[in-house]
Parts: sequence; structure tokens; C-alpha cells
Amino acid sequence: MSSLFKFLESASNESIFVAIVNEHPQTMAVILSCMQPKQAAYIIGALAPERQLAVTMRIATMRQVDHAVLVIIAKEFEQCVSNQNYVNVGGVDTVAETLCHVEQGTVSSIMENLEQDDPELVAAIKMQMRTAKNIRELNKLNKGE
Repeated sequence: MSSLFKFLESASNESIFVAIVNEHPQTMAVILSCMQPKQAAYIIGALAPERQLAVTMRIATMRQVDHAVLVIIAKEFEQCVSNQNYVNVGGVDTVAETLCHVEQGTVSSIMENLEQDDPELVAAIKMQMRTAKNIRELNKLNKGE
């Protein structure tokens, strides 16, 4: 990791993603190349497939970047990341927990319709629903219910 981007070590992947998602693929490639591989992998994985390809190609073909350009990008990006005032809401966990309290016929209908658009999302929701159900059952056992 470039020392110019050290500030990213304490930033959440979500805040980095929000700050980077609308950048030009070349700028994204520069930033991702200067990050820890696990953080960069998260960002690449969260991008739309066409952006994944564009950014990955640029990372692979990039060789050198002028230090002055890196300084500018790092300063601008640090401001973007640090100026965020976001609160995490929603997500797979929220949907799964909510659907655990919805009538089964409604859940089936929602999942069937959602699966047409995003089967991977449905799989993630189902897995999280099973996890939430198992946790609730363990809690009941621990309480002696």
C-alpha cells in the first residue's frame, strides 16, 4: 500500500466504495492499486461487471504513475472518504431478518420474483435467513423455552 493511501486502512469498505464508485475507471485503477488487496477485492467485487472489467484491465496494464498525480488523487480521495456522513441501513441482513417475520406465502412470492433478477442475492438472503433462524433457535434453547 502506498503511504499516501494509508488513511484507507481505517476506512470501511462501504465508505471507500461509495467514494470511488463514480470515479473514472483509470482513477479507480490507480486508487485500487494503492490499497490493501482485500479492500481492493471488495471494491472490485461490488462493481457492476462492465466496470469490473474496465478497472481490472487498467490495473493490469498500468505500470507507472507520476508521484505528483498520486499525491493529488490521494488528497482528493481522502477528502471524499472522510467527508462521508453515511449510516449503514438496509442490506441482506435487514431483508433476511424482516422476511423471517413475514408470512411464508409472501416470502415465497418475493423470492421467486427476485430470483428472476438476481439469483445470487436470493441465495445470500436465504443463507442469512437460515442463520437468523438458527440464532433464534439457539437463543430459545439457552433461555430454556
